Amino acid sequence: MTVSVFLLAGNAPAFAAAQLDAVPRAQDSRASDSAALRRAARSGPAARRIQALRAMGRIQSAAYADAVIAQLGDPDPAVRTEAAFALGQLVMVESPEDDASAAAKLSALRARAGRALMPLAKSKDPAVRGAAVEALGKTGAASSQEALLKALQDAGAPVRGEAALALFRSRYLKLVPEYSTAAVNALLAAFKDPDAGVRWRAAYAFSRWGEPRAAEALARAAADEDMWVRLFALRALGQFKKEAPLDPLLKAMKDPEAAVRREA
Repeated sequence: MTVSVFLLAGNAPAFAAAQLDAVPRAQDSRASDSAALRRAARSGPAARRIQALRAMGRIQSAAYADAVIAQLGDPDPAVRTEAAFALGQLVMVESPEDDASAAAKLSALRARAGRALMPLAKSKDPAVRGAAVEALGKTGAASSQEALLKALQDAGAPVRGEAALALFRSRYLKLVPEYSTAAVNALLAAFKDPDAGVRWRAAYAFSRWGEPRAAEALARAAADEDMWVRLFALRALGQFKKEAPLDPLLKAMKDPEAAVRREA
């Protein structure tokens, strides 16, 4: 008995190391359904749980959905933050056009993810709220839009900025065909946010498509005191091609920042 205990104790560090190594091995091999990853996500130190969740998010296999969603309730806010990000990554995959069954499963997972993330968007922890808001933009769930609009009025500027980018991401990923009137109005209101980081993200949300409903506000934003707001407002105006208002573009040609002048 003494010998057995001694041998087990002597092997303990090697066993622990093997358990820790299982996480990067699973990630490197893109393991689509690893029991070792699921165990690591729910047990052990917080750093290990975070590492496992990060690996799941990078692998982007729907098989990990249950394990990731379970950790949205982890007692450690850093783990909840990582779980929210990982869940967003799991659903940020292209919907298969030639497989109706797979497309339906992905749609159902996105809806489920949206429901699971909603409570975290109201968390007292700003990092958790920000991660949940970012992930909601990847779900395309109808219910997530209202949460993102509310997040644009969050007390924390980082969360408001994430909300603007999340609205952009939901359209960029073609999860919504176009911005709703409510989304346009909320983003335009963010042009007046006291935080420059929120303002430039709101301008960026219009930088890929010509949006007539934002034209006037973008022309004013092209004269913002922050160079990034000016730059992305000009980029958004450029999407109008020949219909772009000339006055803000001509003024931007004399901007003190070279990057803004190049954008004009």
